[in-house]
Amino acid sequence: MDTYLGRRSDMKALKWMLATTGLTIVLVIAGLQFIARYDEKMRQDTLNMIARELPVGASVAQMQTFIRSHTARYAIVHPLSFSETV
Repeated sequence: MDTYLGRRSDMKALKWMLATTGLTIVLVIAGLQFIARYDEKMRQDTLNMIARELPVGASVAQMQTFIRSHTARYAIVHPLSFSETV
């Protein structure tokens, strides 16, 4: 009788462990797919914005103005900033 109960609880634990492992694998794969799709959407949005706001064959000055206008809110004022030397 002990042997049957021992096997039964071992099988129950094994099934629970396999189910948990399977769910974890599915969630990791789903998370990676979500991140990949989000990255692709952001890439497309960025390329569309660049195509909309910069002319074909834009000069370096136009590109610098474009970058500065879109990154101004992320600028960090720091005494060792070399942004003006570019």
